[in-house]
Amino acid sequence: MNRQQGSALKIFLIVLAIVAAVVVIGVKLIAPPIVKQKIEQEGSRNWGAEVNVADVDIHLFPIAATVSGIELTNPEKPQENLATIASVYGDPDIIATLQHDMKPILERVDVHGVKLHQPRKTPGKVTQKPDQLVIKTKALAAQGLPDFDHLKVPDAQTILKNEKLQTLEQAEKLKQQIADLQKQWQSIQKSLPSADVIKQYQQKLGSLQKGGLNPQALQEIQAIKADIEKQKQKLEQAKKLLAQVNDLKRQLAQLKSLPQKDLRRLQQKYSFNITGASNLVQTLIGGTLAQYLQVGAGWAQRLKARTAHKPDQGPSPAQDVLVRLFTLDGQLPSGQLQARADNVTLNQALYGVTTGYEVDFRHKAADKPVVVKGVLDLQNPSLAQLKALLEGVDIRFSDLKLFESPTLALAMKQAAASINGKVDVISWEKIQGEVGAHFEQVSMDLLKAQSPEVQRYLKPVLQSLKAFDIRVAVSGSLTAPKIQVKTDLDKYASKALQAVLQSEFKAVQAQLKDELMKRALGENQQLMQQLQPLLGAQGQVADLDKQLDSLLKTQLKQKLPGGVNLPGGIKLPF
Repeated sequence: MNRQQGSALKIFLIVLAIVAAVVVIGVKLIAPPIVKQKIEQEGSRNWGAEVNVADVDIHLFPIAATVSGIELTNPEKPQENLATIASVYGDPDIIATLQHDMKPILERVDVHGVKLHQPRKTPGKVTQKPDQLVIKTKALAAQGLPDFDHLKVPDAQTILKNEKLQTLEQAEKLKQQIADLQKQWQSIQKSLPSADVIKQYQQKLGSLQKGGLNPQALQEIQAIKADIEKQKQKLEQAKKLLAQVNDLKRQLAQLKSLPQKDLRRLQQKYSFNITGASNLVQTLIGGTLAQYLQVGAGWAQRLKARTAHKPDQGPSPAQDVLVRLFTLDGQLPSGQLQARADNVTLNQALYGVTTGYEVDFRHKAADKPVVVKGVLDLQNPSLAQLKALLEGVDIRFSDLKLFESPTLALAMKQAAASINGKVDVISWEKIQGEVGAHFEQVSMDLLKAQSPEVQRYLKPVLQSLKAFDIRVAVSGSLTAPKIQVKTDLDKYASKALQAVLQSEFKAVQAQLKDELMKRALGENQQLMQQLQPLLGAQGQVADLDKQLDSLLKTQLKQKLPGGVNLPGGIKLPF
Protein backbone atom coordinates (compact mmCIF):
# COMPACT_ATOMS: atom_id res chain seq x y z
CA MET A 1 0.00 0.00 0.00
CA ASN A 2 1.51 3.32 -1.07
CA ARG A 3 1.32 6.51 0.92
CA GLN A 4 -1.59 7.97 -1.06
CA GLN A 5 -3.71 4.84 -0.55
CA GLY A 6 -2.94 4.85 3.19
CA SER A 7 -4.11 8.44 3.51
CA ALA A 8 -7.36 7.66 1.67
CA LEU A 9 -8.02 4.69 3.96
CA LYS A 10 -7.48 6.83 7.04
CA ILE A 11 -9.87 9.47 5.70
CA PHE A 12 -12.47 6.77 4.96
CA LEU A 13 -12.15 5.31 8.46
CA ILE A 14 -12.43 8.76 10.01
CA VAL A 15 -15.56 9.54 7.97
CA LEU A 16 -16.99 6.12 8.86
CA ALA A 17 -16.31 6.75 12.54
CA ILE A 18 -17.94 10.16 12.33
CA VAL A 19 -21.02 8.69 10.61
CA ALA A 20 -21.19 5.90 13.19
CA ALA A 21 -20.86 8.42 16.00
CA VAL A 22 -23.62 10.56 14.51
CA VAL A 23 -25.84 7.50 14.16
CA VAL A 24 -25.15 6.41 17.74
CA ILE A 25 -25.72 9.93 19.07
CA GLY A 26 -28.92 10.23 17.03
CA VAL A 27 -30.23 6.84 18.12
CA LYS A 28 -29.16 6.96 21.76
CA LEU A 29 -29.58 10.66 22.56
CA ILE A 30 -31.87 12.38 20.05
CA ALA A 31 -34.41 9.69 19.13
CA PRO A 32 -35.47 8.52 22.64
CA PRO A 33 -37.00 11.86 23.77
CA ILE A 34 -38.87 12.14 20.47
CA VAL A 35 -40.18 8.57 20.72
CA LYS A 36 -41.08 9.10 24.40
CA GLN A 37 -43.08 12.22 23.58
CA LYS A 38 -44.85 10.47 20.70
CA ILE A 39 -45.81 7.49 22.89
CA GLU A 40 -47.19 9.77 25.60
CA GLN A 41 -49.17 11.89 23.13
CA GLU A 42 -50.68 9.01 21.14
CA GLY A 43 -51.17 6.88 24.24
CA SER A 44 -53.00 9.65 26.10
CA ARG A 45 -55.20 10.37 23.08
CA ASN A 46 -56.23 6.74 22.64
CA TRP A 47 -56.53 5.96 26.36
CA GLY A 48 -58.55 9.07 27.18
CA ALA A 49 -56.35 9.92 30.16
CA GLU A 50 -52.74 10.85 30.78
CA VAL A 51 -50.12 8.25 29.83
CA ASN A 52 -46.60 8.75 31.15
CA VAL A 53 -43.33 7.12 30.13
CA ALA A 54 -40.23 7.33 32.30
CA ASP A 55 -37.63 6.35 29.73
CA VAL A 56 -37.08 5.06 26.19
CA ASP A 57 -33.90 3.19 25.32
CA ILE A 58 -33.07 2.26 21.73
CA HIS A 59 -30.58 -0.60 21.30
CA LEU A 60 -28.32 -1.01 18.29
CA PHE A 61 -26.89 -4.51 18.65
CA PRO A 62 -29.37 -6.07 18.13
CA ILE A 63 -31.79 -3.36 17.04
CA ALA A 64 -34.52 -3.14 19.69
CA ALA A 65 -36.23 -0.71 22.05
CA THR A 66 -37.22 -0.70 25.71
CA VAL A 67 -39.93 1.58 27.09
CA SER A 68 -39.76 1.82 30.88
CA GLY A 69 -41.98 3.19 33.64
CA ILE A 70 -45.30 3.32 31.81
CA GLU A 71 -48.21 4.75 33.80
CA LEU A 72 -51.86 4.67 32.67
CA THR A 73 -53.99 7.16 34.60
CA ASN A 74 -57.25 5.78 35.96
CA PRO A 75 -59.96 7.85 34.20
CA GLU A 76 -62.28 7.25 37.17
CA LYS A 77 -59.69 8.20 39.79
CA PRO A 78 -57.04 10.54 38.33
CA GLN A 79 -55.02 10.35 41.57
CA GLU A 80 -54.15 6.72 40.82
CA ASN A 81 -52.87 4.67 37.90
CA LEU A 82 -55.18 1.98 36.61
CA ALA A 83 -52.04 0.11 35.57
CA THR A 84 -48.29 0.57 35.70
CA ILE A 85 -45.84 -1.35 33.53
CA ALA A 86 -42.23 -1.68 34.55
CA SER A 87 -40.98 -2.17 30.98
CA VAL A 88 -41.96 -3.09 27.44
CA TYR A 89 -39.23 -4.57 25.23
CA GLY A 90 -39.67 -4.73 21.44
CA ASP A 91 -37.39 -6.55 19.00
CA PRO A 92 -38.23 -5.74 15.35
CA ASP A 93 -37.47 -8.16 12.51
CA ILE A 94 -36.03 -5.73 9.95
CA ILE A 95 -35.54 -8.29 7.17
CA ALA A 96 -39.09 -9.67 7.47
CA THR A 97 -40.47 -6.12 7.55
CA LEU A 98 -38.68 -5.33 4.28
CA GLN A 99 -39.89 -8.58 2.72
CA HIS A 100 -43.51 -7.76 3.61
CA ASP A 101 -43.67 -4.28 2.08
CA MET A 102 -42.72 -2.54 5.31
CA LYS A 103 -45.44 -4.25 7.35
CA PRO A 104 -44.31 -3.88 10.99
CA ILE A 105 -43.10 -7.30 12.17
CA LEU A 106 -41.54 -7.81 15.59
CA GLU A 107 -39.66 -10.88 16.68
CA ARG A 108 -40.84 -10.45 20.24
CA VAL A 109 -42.52 -8.05 22.67
CA ASP A 110 -42.06 -8.52 26.42
CA VAL A 111 -44.36 -6.69 28.86
CA HIS A 112 -42.92 -6.92 32.34
CA GLY A 113 -44.08 -5.87 35.79
CA VAL A 114 -47.76 -5.02 35.33
CA LYS A 115 -49.42 -3.74 38.50
CA LEU A 116 -52.95 -2.44 39.01
CA HIS A 117 -54.29 0.48 41.03
CA GLN A 118 -51.04 2.16 42.01
CA PRO A 119 -51.00 5.70 43.49
CA ARG A 120 -49.73 8.62 41.40
CA LYS A 121 -47.49 11.40 42.65
CA THR A 122 -49.71 13.97 40.95
CA PRO A 123 -53.22 13.49 39.51
CA GLY A 124 -53.25 12.64 35.81
CA LYS A 125 -55.17 14.59 33.19
CA VAL A 126 -58.40 13.01 31.91
CA THR A 127 -59.36 14.02 28.36
CA GLN A 128 -62.59 12.05 28.09
CA LYS A 129 -64.99 10.25 30.40
CA PRO A 130 -64.29 6.54 30.77
CA ASP A 131 -66.77 4.22 29.11
CA GLN A 132 -68.53 1.52 31.04
CA LEU A 133 -66.09 -1.08 29.75
CA VAL A 134 -63.16 0.69 31.41
CA ILE A 135 -65.08 1.01 34.68
CA LYS A 136 -66.10 -2.64 34.72
CA THR A 137 -62.63 -3.80 33.75
CA LYS A 138 -61.13 -1.75 36.58
CA ALA A 139 -63.59 -3.10 39.13
CA LEU A 140 -63.15 -6.72 38.11
CA ALA A 141 -59.38 -6.44 37.86
CA ALA A 142 -59.34 -5.20 41.44
CA GLN A 143 -61.12 -8.37 42.45
CA GLY A 144 -58.89 -10.69 40.44
CA LEU A 145 -60.29 -14.05 39.40
CA PRO A 146 -63.73 -14.94 40.80
CA ASP A 147 -63.74 -16.73 44.12
CA PHE A 148 -66.24 -17.30 46.91
CA ASP A 149 -66.05 -13.85 48.49
CA HIS A 150 -69.59 -13.15 47.24
CA LEU A 151 -71.32 -15.96 49.14
CA LYS A 152 -73.85 -14.01 51.13
CA VAL A 153 -77.60 -13.64 51.21
CA PRO A 154 -78.62 -11.48 48.23
CA ASP A 155 -80.77 -8.50 49.08
CA ALA A 156 -84.29 -8.09 47.79
CA GLN A 157 -83.21 -5.86 44.88
CA THR A 158 -80.64 -8.44 43.68
CA ILE A 159 -83.19 -11.25 43.79
CA LEU A 160 -85.86 -9.19 42.02
CA LYS A 161 -83.35 -8.05 39.39
CA ASN A 162 -82.56 -11.66 38.44
CA GLU A 163 -86.14 -12.94 38.55
CA LYS A 164 -89.06 -12.71 36.16
CA LEU A 165 -92.02 -11.51 38.21
CA GLN A 166 -95.48 -12.66 37.22
CA THR A 167 -96.86 -9.41 38.65
CA LEU A 168 -94.82 -7.22 36.30
CA GLU A 169 -95.24 -9.51 33.30
CA GLN A 170 -99.03 -9.48 33.69
CA ALA A 171 -99.01 -5.70 34.19
CA GLU A 172 -97.05 -5.21 30.96
CA LYS A 173 -99.48 -7.52 29.18
CA LEU A 174 -102.44 -5.50 30.45
CA LYS A 175 -100.77 -2.23 29.45
CA GLN A 176 -100.43 -3.50 25.90
CA GLN A 177 -104.02 -4.78 25.80
CA ILE A 178 -105.35 -1.44 27.06
CA ALA A 179 -103.20 0.45 24.55
CA ASP A 180 -104.50 -1.74 21.71
CA LEU A 181 -108.10 -1.21 22.83
CA GLN A 182 -107.53 2.56 23.03
CA LYS A 183 -106.29 2.59 19.43
CA GLN A 184 -109.36 0.65 18.25
CA TRP A 185 -111.68 2.94 20.22
CA GLN A 186 -110.06 6.07 18.79
CA SER A 187 -110.50 4.70 15.26
CA ILE A 188 -114.32 4.43 15.62
CA GLN A 189 -114.99 7.19 18.14
CA LYS A 190 -115.21 9.96 15.53
CA SER A 191 -117.94 8.13 13.57
CA LEU A 192 -120.28 7.78 16.58
CA PRO A 193 -123.24 10.14 17.15
CA SER A 194 -122.85 12.84 19.75
CA ALA A 195 -125.38 14.21 22.23
CA ASP A 196 -125.82 17.21 19.90
CA VAL A 197 -126.79 14.93 17.00
CA ILE A 198 -129.40 13.18 19.14
CA LYS A 199 -130.75 16.54 20.26
CA GLN A 200 -131.11 17.53 16.60
CA TYR A 201 -133.09 14.32 15.97
CA GLN A 202 -135.41 15.18 18.85
CA GLN A 203 -135.93 18.76 17.66
CA LYS A 204 -136.58 17.72 14.06
CA LEU A 205 -139.03 15.00 15.07
CA GLY A 206 -140.86 17.42 17.34
CA SER A 207 -141.12 19.96 14.56
CA LEU A 208 -142.38 17.37 12.05
CA GLN A 209 -144.99 16.00 14.42
CA LYS A 210 -146.35 19.46 15.27
CA GLY A 211 -146.90 20.17 11.59
CA GLY A 212 -149.16 17.18 11.04
CA LEU A 213 -148.49 13.72 9.66
CA ASN A 214 -148.73 14.45 5.96
CA PRO A 215 -146.96 12.12 3.50
CA GLN A 216 -143.92 14.37 3.18
CA ALA A 217 -143.53 14.55 6.96
CA LEU A 218 -143.89 10.80 7.24
CA GLN A 219 -141.15 10.26 4.64
CA GLU A 220 -138.82 12.56 6.57
CA ILE A 221 -139.63 10.70 9.77
CA GLN A 222 -138.86 7.40 8.02
CA ALA A 223 -135.50 8.81 6.88
CA ILE A 224 -134.69 9.96 10.42
CA LYS A 225 -135.60 6.53 11.79
CA ALA A 226 -133.35 4.81 9.24
CA ASP A 227 -130.52 7.14 10.16
CA ILE A 228 -131.07 6.42 13.85
CA GLU A 229 -130.92 2.69 13.14
CA LYS A 230 -127.55 3.16 11.42
CA GLN A 231 -126.28 5.14 14.39
CA LYS A 232 -127.47 2.38 16.73
CA GLN A 233 -125.51 -0.18 14.69
CA LYS A 234 -122.38 1.89 15.16
CA LEU A 235 -123.07 2.12 18.88
CA GLU A 236 -123.59 -1.64 19.06
CA GLN A 237 -120.16 -2.15 17.48
CA ALA A 238 -118.69 0.28 20.00
CA LYS A 239 -120.43 -1.52 22.88
CA LYS A 240 -119.02 -4.86 21.72
CA LEU A 241 -115.55 -3.35 21.50
CA LEU A 242 -115.78 -1.68 24.90
CA ALA A 243 -117.12 -4.87 26.44
CA GLN A 244 -113.44 -5.85 26.61
CA VAL A 245 -113.11 -3.24 29.36
CA ASN A 246 -115.01 -5.55 31.70
CA ASP A 247 -112.51 -8.34 31.09
CA LEU A 248 -109.62 -5.93 31.62
CA LYS A 249 -111.17 -4.81 34.93
CA ARG A 250 -111.40 -8.46 35.97
CA GLN A 251 -107.74 -9.08 35.08
CA LEU A 252 -106.77 -5.90 36.88
CA ALA A 253 -108.53 -7.13 40.01
CA GLN A 254 -106.66 -10.44 39.73
CA LEU A 255 -103.36 -8.52 39.52
CA LYS A 256 -103.67 -7.78 43.25
CA SER A 257 -103.20 -11.47 44.07
CA LEU A 258 -100.08 -11.99 41.95
CA PRO A 259 -97.56 -10.45 44.41
CA GLN A 260 -98.46 -13.16 46.92
CA LYS A 261 -97.88 -15.83 44.27
CA ASP A 262 -94.53 -14.26 43.34
CA LEU A 263 -93.58 -14.08 47.01
CA ARG A 264 -94.43 -17.74 47.65
CA ARG A 265 -92.41 -18.80 44.61
CA LEU A 266 -89.39 -16.70 45.63
CA GLN A 267 -89.60 -17.89 49.23
CA GLN A 268 -89.56 -21.47 48.01
CA LYS A 269 -86.75 -20.87 45.54
CA TYR A 270 -84.47 -18.97 47.91
CA SER A 271 -85.31 -20.79 51.12
CA PHE A 272 -82.38 -22.50 52.79
CA ASN A 273 -83.03 -26.09 51.90
CA ILE A 274 -80.99 -28.19 49.49
CA THR A 275 -82.81 -26.75 46.47
CA GLY A 276 -82.67 -23.23 47.83
CA ALA A 277 -78.95 -23.36 48.59
CA SER A 278 -78.30 -24.53 45.05
CA ASN A 279 -80.33 -21.61 43.74
CA LEU A 280 -78.33 -19.20 45.88
CA VAL A 281 -75.07 -20.59 44.51
CA GLN A 282 -76.54 -20.19 41.01
CA THR A 283 -77.45 -16.54 41.70
CA LEU A 284 -74.21 -15.52 43.40
CA ILE A 285 -71.57 -17.40 41.39
CA GLY A 286 -73.57 -17.11 38.16
CA GLY A 287 -73.99 -13.37 38.66
CA THR A 288 -70.25 -12.90 39.18
CA LEU A 289 -69.42 -14.91 36.05
CA ALA A 290 -72.00 -12.94 34.09
CA GLN A 291 -70.16 -9.72 35.02
CA TYR A 292 -66.88 -11.13 33.71
CA LEU A 293 -68.55 -12.31 30.51
CA GLN A 294 -70.08 -8.87 30.07
CA VAL A 295 -66.64 -7.30 30.20
CA GLY A 296 -65.34 -10.00 27.85
CA ALA A 297 -68.16 -9.21 25.44
CA GLY A 298 -67.16 -5.55 25.48
CA TRP A 299 -63.55 -6.35 24.63
CA ALA A 300 -64.72 -8.81 21.96
CA GLN A 301 -66.73 -6.05 20.30
CA ARG A 302 -63.66 -3.79 20.34
CA LEU A 303 -61.52 -6.52 18.83
CA LYS A 304 -64.20 -7.22 16.23
CA ALA A 305 -64.21 -3.55 15.22
CA ARG A 306 -60.41 -3.61 14.92
CA THR A 307 -60.44 -6.65 12.62
CA ALA A 308 -63.29 -5.37 10.44
CA HIS A 309 -61.03 -3.12 8.36
CA LYS A 310 -62.66 -1.71 5.23
CA PRO A 311 -60.68 -1.12 1.99
CA ASP A 312 -61.89 2.48 1.71
CA GLN A 313 -60.28 3.27 5.05
CA GLY A 314 -56.82 3.00 3.54
CA PRO A 315 -53.75 1.25 5.03
CA SER A 316 -53.85 0.29 8.70
CA PRO A 317 -50.31 -0.21 10.09
CA ALA A 318 -51.66 -0.98 13.57
CA GLN A 319 -53.83 -3.74 12.16
CA ASP A 320 -50.94 -5.22 10.18
CA VAL A 321 -48.50 -5.47 13.12
CA LEU A 322 -47.25 -9.02 13.71
CA VAL A 323 -45.58 -10.04 16.98
CA ARG A 324 -44.11 -13.51 16.70
CA LEU A 325 -43.70 -13.90 20.46
CA PHE A 326 -45.55 -11.87 23.11
CA THR A 327 -45.00 -12.30 26.84
CA LEU A 328 -46.52 -10.57 29.85
CA ASP A 329 -46.16 -10.84 33.59
CA GLY A 330 -47.87 -8.89 36.33
CA GLN A 331 -49.18 -8.76 39.84
CA LEU A 332 -52.97 -8.55 40.29
CA PRO A 333 -54.50 -7.82 43.69
CA SER A 334 -55.53 -11.47 43.96
CA GLY A 335 -52.44 -13.13 42.52
CA GLN A 336 -49.66 -13.46 39.95
CA LEU A 337 -50.36 -13.44 36.20
CA GLN A 338 -48.14 -14.66 33.35
CA ALA A 339 -49.11 -14.84 29.68
CA ARG A 340 -47.50 -15.93 26.43
CA ALA A 341 -48.81 -15.75 22.86
CA ASP A 342 -47.44 -16.63 19.42
CA ASN A 343 -48.15 -14.78 16.16
CA VAL A 344 -50.14 -11.91 17.65
CA THR A 345 -51.80 -9.85 14.89
CA LEU A 346 -55.20 -8.50 13.94
CA ASN A 347 -54.56 -9.36 10.29
CA GLN A 348 -54.04 -13.12 10.51
CA ALA A 349 -55.17 -13.66 6.93
CA LEU A 350 -52.27 -11.52 5.66
CA TYR A 351 -49.66 -13.70 7.34
CA GLY A 352 -51.54 -17.01 7.24
CA VAL A 353 -51.30 -17.57 11.02
CA THR A 354 -53.47 -18.08 14.09
CA THR A 355 -52.63 -16.90 17.60
CA GLY A 356 -51.83 -19.52 20.18
CA TYR A 357 -51.74 -18.40 23.80
CA GLU A 358 -51.19 -19.59 27.36
CA VAL A 359 -52.14 -17.73 30.53
CA ASP A 360 -51.03 -18.80 34.01
CA PHE A 361 -52.76 -17.29 37.03
CA ARG A 362 -51.66 -18.21 40.54
CA HIS A 363 -53.98 -17.03 43.29
CA LYS A 364 -52.19 -15.59 46.29
CA ALA A 365 -53.74 -18.35 48.40
CA ALA A 366 -52.56 -21.13 46.04
CA ASP A 367 -49.24 -22.84 45.43
CA LYS A 368 -49.80 -23.55 41.72
CA PRO A 369 -51.41 -21.67 38.86
CA VAL A 370 -54.52 -22.33 36.86
CA VAL A 371 -53.42 -22.63 33.22
CA VAL A 372 -55.54 -21.43 30.31
CA LYS A 373 -54.40 -22.50 26.84
CA GLY A 374 -56.03 -21.93 23.51
CA VAL A 375 -56.11 -20.50 20.02
CA LEU A 376 -57.53 -17.27 18.62
CA ASP A 377 -58.52 -17.70 14.96
CA LEU A 378 -59.17 -14.44 13.08
CA GLN A 379 -58.47 -15.76 9.57
CA ASN A 380 -62.09 -14.97 8.73
CA PRO A 381 -62.98 -12.07 11.08
CA SER A 382 -66.73 -12.58 10.73
CA LEU A 383 -66.32 -16.21 11.86
CA ALA A 384 -63.70 -15.59 14.53
CA GLN A 385 -63.16 -18.33 17.10
CA LEU A 386 -61.56 -18.27 20.53
CA LYS A 387 -60.86 -21.65 22.08
CA ALA A 388 -59.73 -22.04 25.68
CA LEU A 389 -58.77 -25.05 27.79
CA LEU A 390 -58.50 -24.61 31.57
CA GLU A 391 -56.49 -26.89 33.80
CA GLY A 392 -55.17 -26.88 37.32
CA VAL A 393 -53.97 -30.10 38.92
CA ASP A 394 -53.49 -30.65 42.65
CA ILE A 395 -53.49 -26.96 43.54
CA ARG A 396 -53.01 -26.44 47.27
CA PHE A 397 -54.94 -23.58 48.83
CA SER A 398 -54.29 -22.10 52.24
CA ASP A 399 -56.19 -19.35 54.08
CA LEU A 400 -58.62 -18.74 51.22
CA LYS A 401 -61.50 -16.46 52.25
CA LEU A 402 -64.90 -17.87 51.37
CA PHE A 403 -67.37 -15.63 53.16
CA GLU A 404 -67.13 -12.37 55.08
CA SER A 405 -69.79 -10.11 56.58
CA PRO A 406 -70.03 -7.93 59.69
CA THR A 407 -71.43 -10.87 61.67
CA LEU A 408 -69.76 -13.90 60.05
CA ALA A 409 -66.47 -14.83 58.36
CA LEU A 410 -65.42 -18.21 56.94
CA ALA A 411 -62.11 -19.33 55.42
CA MET A 412 -60.67 -22.45 53.86
CA LYS A 413 -57.60 -23.16 55.96
CA GLN A 414 -56.40 -25.70 53.43
CA ALA A 415 -57.62 -27.74 50.46
CA ALA A 416 -56.40 -29.53 47.36
CA ALA A 417 -58.22 -28.67 44.14
CA SER A 418 -58.26 -29.83 40.54
CA ILE A 419 -59.79 -27.62 37.88
CA ASN A 420 -60.54 -28.41 34.24
CA GLY A 421 -62.77 -27.09 31.53
CA LYS A 422 -63.28 -25.88 28.00
CA VAL A 423 -64.79 -22.65 26.66
CA ASP A 424 -65.34 -21.63 23.03
CA VAL A 425 -66.40 -18.22 21.69
CA ILE A 426 -67.66 -18.31 18.09
CA SER A 427 -68.33 -15.43 15.68
CA TRP A 428 -67.84 -12.87 18.46
CA GLU A 429 -71.30 -13.67 19.83
CA LYS A 430 -71.85 -17.31 20.81
CA ILE A 431 -70.27 -18.91 23.86
CA GLN A 432 -70.28 -22.52 24.95
CA GLY A 433 -68.30 -24.25 27.65
CA GLU A 434 -68.10 -26.02 30.96
CA VAL A 435 -65.65 -25.67 33.84
CA GLY A 436 -65.48 -27.98 36.84
CA ALA A 437 -63.54 -28.02 40.11
CA HIS A 438 -63.09 -30.75 42.72
CA PHE A 439 -62.01 -29.83 46.26
CA GLU A 440 -60.72 -32.41 48.72
CA GLN A 441 -58.71 -32.51 51.95
CA VAL A 442 -60.78 -29.50 52.93
CA SER A 443 -60.33 -27.83 56.29
CA MET A 444 -62.72 -24.98 57.05
CA ASP A 445 -62.28 -22.33 59.71
CA LEU A 446 -64.84 -20.08 61.36
CA LEU A 447 -62.97 -16.80 61.67
CA LYS A 448 -65.78 -14.75 63.17
CA ALA A 449 -69.28 -15.39 64.47
CA GLN A 450 -71.04 -12.65 66.38
CA SER A 451 -73.66 -14.97 67.81
CA PRO A 452 -72.55 -17.67 70.32
CA GLU A 453 -75.39 -19.88 69.03
CA VAL A 454 -74.07 -19.61 65.48
CA GLN A 455 -70.55 -20.52 66.56
CA ARG A 456 -71.79 -23.49 68.59
CA TYR A 457 -73.91 -24.77 65.69
CA LEU A 458 -71.86 -23.89 62.63
CA LYS A 459 -68.37 -24.92 63.69
CA PRO A 460 -69.09 -28.68 63.91
CA VAL A 461 -70.82 -28.59 60.54
CA LEU A 462 -67.82 -26.90 58.91
CA GLN A 463 -65.47 -29.42 60.46
CA SER A 464 -67.43 -32.22 58.81
CA LEU A 465 -66.97 -30.72 55.33
CA LYS A 466 -64.09 -32.60 53.65
CA ALA A 467 -64.81 -32.53 49.90
CA PHE A 468 -67.16 -30.98 47.33
CA ASP A 469 -67.53 -30.38 43.57
CA ILE A 470 -68.59 -27.36 41.52
CA ARG A 471 -69.40 -27.38 37.79
CA VAL A 472 -70.36 -24.31 35.76
CA ALA A 473 -71.89 -24.55 32.27
CA VAL A 474 -72.12 -21.51 29.97
CA SER A 475 -74.06 -21.31 26.71
CA GLY A 476 -75.94 -18.92 24.45
CA SER A 477 -75.06 -15.35 23.59
CA LEU A 478 -71.88 -13.74 24.91
CA THR A 479 -73.86 -10.62 25.82
CA ALA A 480 -76.72 -12.57 27.48
CA PRO A 481 -75.25 -15.92 28.54
CA LYS A 482 -77.12 -18.75 30.18
CA ILE A 483 -75.15 -19.88 33.24
CA GLN A 484 -75.88 -23.06 35.16
CA VAL A 485 -74.07 -23.91 38.39
CA LYS A 486 -74.15 -27.45 39.78
CA THR A 487 -72.54 -28.35 43.08
CA ASP A 488 -72.86 -30.81 45.93
CA LEU A 489 -71.69 -28.06 48.25
CA ASP A 490 -75.35 -27.25 48.89
CA LYS A 491 -75.82 -30.61 50.58
CA TYR A 492 -73.25 -29.68 53.20
CA ALA A 493 -73.87 -25.96 53.34
CA SER A 494 -77.67 -25.89 53.44
CA LYS A 495 -78.02 -27.07 57.04
CA ALA A 496 -75.41 -24.64 58.26
CA LEU A 497 -76.72 -21.72 56.24
CA GLN A 498 -80.26 -22.44 57.36
CA ALA A 499 -79.35 -21.79 60.97
CA VAL A 500 -76.70 -19.10 60.46
CA LEU A 501 -78.55 -16.88 58.02
CA GLN A 502 -82.18 -17.50 58.91
CA SER A 503 -82.62 -14.11 60.54
CA GLU A 504 -81.01 -12.32 57.57
CA PHE A 505 -83.26 -14.14 55.16
CA LYS A 506 -86.34 -13.26 57.20
CA ALA A 507 -85.39 -9.63 56.71
CA VAL A 508 -85.02 -10.30 52.97
CA GLN A 509 -88.45 -11.94 52.92
CA ALA A 510 -89.96 -8.85 54.51
CA GLN A 511 -88.16 -6.65 51.97
CA LEU A 512 -89.39 -8.86 49.13
CA LYS A 513 -92.97 -8.62 50.33
CA ASP A 514 -92.81 -4.84 50.71
CA GLU A 515 -91.15 -4.37 47.33
CA LEU A 516 -93.58 -6.68 45.52
CA MET A 517 -96.60 -4.98 47.07
CA LYS A 518 -95.15 -1.55 46.26
CA ARG A 519 -94.54 -2.52 42.63
CA ALA A 520 -98.00 -4.10 42.33
CA LEU A 521 -99.65 -0.98 43.78
CA GLY A 522 -97.73 1.26 41.39
CA GLU A 523 -98.64 -0.88 38.39
CA ASN A 524 -102.28 -1.03 39.51
CA GLN A 525 -102.51 2.74 39.78
CA GLN A 526 -100.94 3.24 36.35
CA LEU A 527 -103.28 0.69 34.78
CA MET A 528 -106.34 2.26 36.39
CA GLN A 529 -105.32 5.66 35.04
CA GLN A 530 -104.78 4.11 31.62
CA LEU A 531 -108.16 2.33 31.76
CA GLN A 532 -110.17 5.31 33.08
CA PRO A 533 -110.85 6.95 29.66
CA LEU A 534 -112.20 3.64 28.35
CA LEU A 535 -114.46 3.25 31.39
CA GLY A 536 -115.80 6.73 30.69
CA ALA A 537 -116.27 5.86 27.02
CA GLN A 538 -118.21 2.75 28.00
CA GLY A 539 -120.67 4.87 29.99
CA GLN A 540 -120.97 7.46 27.23
CA VAL A 541 -121.78 4.83 24.59
CA ALA A 542 -124.38 3.22 26.85
CA ASP A 543 -126.01 6.62 27.47
CA LEU A 544 -126.10 7.49 23.76
CA ASP A 545 -127.62 4.12 22.93
CA LYS A 546 -130.24 4.63 25.64
CA GLN A 547 -131.20 8.02 24.19
CA LEU A 548 -131.59 6.59 20.69
CA ASP A 549 -133.71 3.76 22.07
CA SER A 550 -135.89 6.37 23.72
CA LEU A 551 -136.43 8.09 20.39
CA LEU A 552 -137.34 4.84 18.65
CA LYS A 553 -139.42 3.17 21.33
CA THR A 554 -141.01 6.14 23.07
CA GLN A 555 -141.28 9.32 21.06
CA LEU A 556 -141.95 7.82 17.62
CA LYS A 557 -144.29 5.02 18.73
CA GLN A 558 -146.23 7.21 21.15
CA LYS A 559 -146.78 9.89 18.56
CA LEU A 560 -147.47 7.46 15.69
CA PRO A 561 -149.22 4.33 16.99
CA GLY A 562 -149.90 1.53 14.55
CA GLY A 563 -148.87 1.30 10.92
CA VAL A 564 -149.11 4.25 8.56
CA ASN A 565 -149.48 3.82 4.79
CA LEU A 566 -147.47 6.12 2.57
CA PRO A 567 -147.93 6.82 -1.11
CA GLY A 568 -146.54 4.08 -3.31
CA GLY A 569 -147.56 1.26 -0.96
CA ILE A 570 -144.91 2.02 1.68
CA LYS A 571 -145.98 1.22 5.22
CA LEU A 572 -144.22 2.59 8.30
CA PRO A 573 -143.64 -0.12 10.90
CA PHE A 574 -144.65 2.15 13.82
